[in-house]
Amino acid sequence: MKFNRTVSKLIAGSLGMLLALGAFPDSGFIAPMRASAETINAYGTINYNTDDKLYVYTLSGYTYDHSDVYNGTPCITIQNSERTHLEGVGDELNIYDTDENNLKLLEKLKSGESYDITFESKVFYDFLNTEKGPSFEELTPEEMGLLFKGELELGPPINPDLGFDPFDDCDPGYTSTYDDGTWSDWSAFGGYNTKYYSLRADKLISVKRHNFNYYGDINGDEVVDSFDRLEYGKYINGCLGRELTRDQFLNADINKDNRIDEEDFKQITDFILGKVTEFNGVTEIGSIRLGDNIDVQRSEGKEADEKFAEAQMKFGVDLLKQCFDPKKKEKNVLVSPFSISSSLSMMANGADNNTLKEMEEVLGGSKLSLDDINEYMSYFLSRTPDEDGKHLNIANSLWCKDAEYFKPLDSFLETDKKYYGAEIYKTNFDDGTVSDINSWVNKNTNGMIPTAVRKSDFNDLTRIALINTLYFDMEWDKKYEKTNDGKFTDLDGNTHSIKEMKSQEYLYYELEDADAFKKPYLNGDYYFLGIMPRDKDIIQYVKELDAEKLSEALTKPYESAEVPLDLHVMIPEFEYDYSASLPDTLKALGMKDAFDYKKADFSRLCDCTVPGSDPIYIGDVIHKTKIEVSKEGTKAVAVTVTFGNAGGMTPQVKTVNIRLDKPFVYMIVDKNNIPLFVGAATELGK
Repeated sequence: MKFNRTVSKLIAGSLGMLLALGAFPDSGFIAPMRASAETINAYGTINYNTDDKLYVYTLSGYTYDHSDVYNGTPCITIQNSERTHLEGVGDELNIYDTDENNLKLLEKLKSGESYDITFESKVFYDFLNTEKGPSFEELTPEEMGLLFKGELELGPPINPDLGFDPFDDCDPGYTSTYDDGTWSDWSAFGGYNTKYYSLRADKLISVKRHNFNYYGDINGDEVVDSFDRLEYGKYINGCLGRELTRDQFLNADINKDNRIDEEDFKQITDFILGKVTEFNGVTEIGSIRLGDNIDVQRSEGKEADEKFAEAQMKFGVDLLKQCFDPKKKEKNVLVSPFSISSSLSMMANGADNNTLKEMEEVLGGSKLSLDDINEYMSYFLSRTPDEDGKHLNIANSLWCKDAEYFKPLDSFLETDKKYYGAEIYKTNFDDGTVSDINSWVNKNTNGMIPTAVRKSDFNDLTRIALINTLYFDMEWDKKYEKTNDGKFTDLDGNTHSIKEMKSQEYLYYELEDADAFKKPYLNGDYYFLGIMPRDKDIIQYVKELDAEKLSEALTKPYESAEVPLDLHVMIPEFEYDYSASLPDTLKALGMKDAFDYKKADFSRLCDCTVPGSDPIYIGDVIHKTKIEVSKEGTKAVAVTVTFGNAGGMTPQVKTVNIRLDKPFVYMIVDKNNIPLFVGAATELGK
């Protein structure tokens, strides 16, 4: 059998890349790609140009280091951000064609950004071909069995079947220098045999920003114009006639909601027509702000304690249990109990009788009254950090129907402003409201959630929207210097390529049926909490997770004077977003009356004696989150919109290794173990 293995880096180990560039295209920086066949997985891609027998290589993620001249040839030294040369020396990009225009174009590399470089070469480099059998040392038990059966070949690399011998076909004058793509130098680095790779490039095709999306550029030509608008129309109508690449899809999904639709089409149309000068820009809010007219002093609140932390943890765990069903729903879940609780607590300030009782029981964990929740929230909201490397921004707003038949009570508005600092607007819940709310959310999530609501979320019965946003952006207390290639095994046993971040930590928690650790963010006020079940699968673990026991365990990190701790952890780099409509979830937790137009009692929210006024109930609760975990730190955001509608054994050293390389639970908590985010990941990587 042919053994296929995809690698995510061009060169194993810590090496850079030298390119000997031949002729450049005469006009323009981007040359058109011609006919190609037989894609080979590599660091980037390798295609074959069937017209001119040229191999097309793409190298990903290179940055400029410095310039030099070698034997009269201009040289640009480039390095890959994920690898550092063993001797600390970068590798060279040799420019054989000194055309001033082409050299000027390559000045882009000096911007400090990371780039992908695509070029054509007459030479086939077998070390880039990843369709190869593994070495004996790399064999898994399963592969060992296939080897003994004669069904698996070990290396050398298997050349692709392109109809000719790639080595015989290349220019004989190049083979002595470029046949294996390596150079060695014993003298320059203290006697070390320094080996690095060298590629000849006969034609440069493109130099593009690495992992950079040009919003609106659906055809991938790095220009946003009427041709893109035309392709948007074809795609939306199902007649584009081709599949979009991942980069093209990310370009086209302007509002970052994982789909390409009329809202994206409107943004690109407005941009091309000059109505807007940027995508997802924060626009001036047209709705009338009322909050400045409500004179109420912010409450200093009550400092968070064990009761508040336990209530928030219970709510977070309960939400996770209800939302986590990877066999039927999303593979990865992320909820912000703090954001959801904030939005619903503002709504609860208008509730009464059994509706209020149920909301208090769910939000307060059967331990806190609404008055308690308000005081705790107020204290927390007034003490969020905003400094270099450490940002936590939490914002709240109320959007009230501008109509004679809906009159919010002053006491309700004053309470939400006093404890939550809510901005208060009156609006018509029309297209302008969609723009206003999305602009407000976009601003308060620093552009990570540009679209929170759509026009279809409103109807003639919508009377009020209560919105919370939570923006978390913090650097690790100790940043990672590098990442390593690794694998993540999902629920079905499939493996995905990931970037591993390894570190030694000091906060270990030996839970009843899992191992947990905390990794601190800057200054140690907030933590990433990783939980890896021991014997149970992730579905069973989440189902049986006990919030009270978890809260108690997290107050007792491992400590032993006799047996010191040696804790090693691995966190994968990952990012994903999540969204959910929460009425069924909240009803399952016991908040039932609030969603029943016949039973809901929000008589403390508005004046029900006004002619035309109808009773209020909760029509929907929309929740959206996004998280990015990298070697620098973590960014995570949440928005929650609540709609009020009318209608009714001990060794000498305890060594612990926790690797989050299979489904796991995680949280972002503060020093009191108040969870800002609660998530479970079952499928990460590529």
